[in-house]
Amino acid sequence: MSMASTARTLRQGKDYAARMMQIEKQREEYYKSLGTPPGVPTMKGATADPDNTGYGYNTIIGELGDHSVPEGWVQRPKFNEKGDVPGPPIQWQKPEDPDNAQPGYGYVPTDTTNIEEIFFYHSDHLDSTSYITDAKANITQFDAYLPYGELLVDEHSSSEEMPYKFNGKELDQETGLYYYGARYMNPKTSLWYGVDPLAETYETIGGYVYCAANPVKFIDPNGEKITDPKNRIAVYINKQKKIIFTKYATKDIKRIVNVLMLTKEGMKSLKQAINSKIRVKMKISSETKITKVEGGNSYTYGETVQRNFNSKDNYGRRVSKNGTFGITESSITIYEGTLKEDAKTENPKHKGLTIDQAIGAVAGHEIVHGTDRKDIKKDLRYELKTREELDRIKKRLLIKLRIK
Repeated sequence: MSMASTARTLRQGKDYAARMMQIEKQREEYYKSLGTPPGVPTMKGATADPDNTGYGYNTIIGELGDHSVPEGWVQRPKFNEKGDVPGPPIQWQKPEDPDNAQPGYGYVPTDTTNIEEIFFYHSDHLDSTSYITDAKANITQFDAYLPYGELLVDEHSSSEEMPYKFNGKELDQETGLYYYGARYMNPKTSLWYGVDPLAETYETIGGYVYCAANPVKFIDPNGEKITDPKNRIAVYINKQKKIIFTKYATKDIKRIVNVLMLTKEGMKSLKQAINSKIRVKMKISSETKITKVEGGNSYTYGETVQRNFNSKDNYGRRVSKNGTFGITESSITIYEGTLKEDAKTENPKHKGLTIDQAIGAVAGHEIVHGTDRKDIKKDLRYELKTREELDRIKKRLLIKLRIK
């Protein structure tokens, strides 16, 4: 072997020919581990390459060894300037990234993020984009809005035009409309293009009015339901039909949802709660609710409040012209303390279940009370009838007192 070829092979004490063979061997092992068909003979395992699978070599380091590129893998000779003093016989520049480097093949070029500019949205309490900054935290865009989303200020220091503005929705530059999913909204006329699918529920509000004419307080995430932005969505189902938690999901919600997902019936109840037009709140309480009754004890495992606590909104209750009752919100509480005490008895209600499984069973039952319209109608009618009966009793007592 000549001195020149030795220098190419054993640079900085590293045998790169052996290294290439090692990487090739690991590639073949990688293909076998995936069980991916190799394609035509000339392609070898090309169909299992990271750019096809989205699964990089570096992710299997624990199984097949280190795939990172050795220090000094790509280096170019360094020459002194003309007239400068002679340097060492061989000098090398700092390692560089090869032009054809791709993520997943060993290392990511240091300039990957510079190929495409990155911007960050900064929103207000209505999720409307106020500021946009670049990767270096420089402000590149500032937007301010009139109450219904019409742009008041739209300033740029960049050539990029970010389409997501009021409520974080995309503004169509040609039509001037915001796209919400179910409907379009015109910020200049303050109206929806399309009737409210729940128009019968909100009979006192026009079917084309945006957010009950209160755009500063409320939002409508998808054009189908007025929502207080304080009540953020905690769980949703994505396009792949997977259950996804948002940053607003509490520990209680995650616990309840994870248990419901374990059974077919639980999953059915969970989807019912997520897809319901009624906003469902859930929490777990450590409180024990056991009351003494004739012949023993009465255990309260869970409760559903079929209303909200806003008197200006009629407590979230609606009555249509045909006398049908409805609600916009329900709150479910599961009493873990009661479940634990019940589990200590000789004949527990949820015999054979763990506490978490019992929580799931109670949650599934209460979701029916909080989302099923027939059940809600029946419960509200019973409550109204009971209240009328109590009023009649009170009147009788007052009359008797007056007579005395």
